[in-house]
Amino acid sequence: MASLALPDQSFDLVLSTLSLHHWADPTAGLTEIGRVLRPGGRALIWDFRAGPVPLHGRMPDPAERVRGSSLRVVSATPWRWPWRFRLTKRIELAQPMASPRTSKADETDPLPHNDRQPWPPLATNARRHRAARGP
Repeated sequence: MASLALPDQSFDLVLSTLSLHHWADPTAGLTEIGRVLRPGGRALIWDFRAGPVPLHGRMPDPAERVRGSSLRVVSATPWRWPWRFRLTKRIELAQPMASPRTSKADETDPLPHNDRQPWPPLATNARRHRAARGP
């Protein structure tokens, strides 16, 4: 995970499900995720919450592993899977927006980064979707 064979700033969204605790160097892995995310891009990480986890022992808080990477934590919430599995945590990370200066990525992008609006938290979008869908 510490070296992704992907171009810089090539994704708007990166997902990781129950893998962060297996990474040899989580900070390096998160730094790589930050490298491949476009400015304003998001990463969603689901992993075990802090504390004792059956068959895994005591787990560190996955949100704490973001320190030292270029990403910032947007939200970190307990996550209940459909089968009521309560041992996980959902972490939403964001790549900071690009500065107004022009970069090579801006030359090929039809919408300059400084004209983009930051994404709202994905949890907000999920609430809107549930409200539109009804009970």
